Amino acid sequence: MKIRWLILLCFVLIAGCSHSPSTIEEAMNESDIPYDDILKTFDPDNKHTVVFYRNDHQYNVGLLKHKRQSWTWIVGTNSDIKLEQDIDWSYCNLNELSPMFVGTVNNKDIRTVIVETRKVKTEAQLISTSDGTVYWYVLLDEPQYPPMRFTGYDDRGQIVYDTGPLDD
Repeated sequence: MKIRWLILLCFVLIAGCSHSPSTIEEAMNESDIPYDDILKTFDPDNKHTVVFYRNDHQYNVGLLKHKRQSWTWIVGTNSDIKLEQDIDWSYCNLNELSPMFVGTVNNKDIRTVIVETRKVKTEAQLISTSDGTVYWYVLLDEPQYPPMRFTGYDDRGQIVYDTGPLDD
């Protein structure tokens, strides 16, 4: 009987001392990842989570691994927001698991963003925040290469911004 209690006590002590982050926020804090707001998360493959977040004047994307209720920060990238551009963008390929375009819409007339490469033409997902900033992203199945085209449309479907045609 004493052996069972001793084993139980050891298990409780070990379980209590080994703390794994149980939330995305805890994993980011333990990895010293500063953030103001988490904008959106999604699971691309049921093993990883992509998190869109902002910090100061940067739009950030991170990749975390999750197992049961434990989270581990893997890699992240950030982009400065360039307010002078109608559509600001960057491309990231987090550990080759989640290639994507991300950016901000800085022209208030733009309601739709279309991203086009030689292999893909797709509408971006928009994330509007309470301070009026509009972030966008496009998830891709495979890495993309230049040339790239970004087109912004207003609420009537008229082109407001266009980087021009793809090179031939």
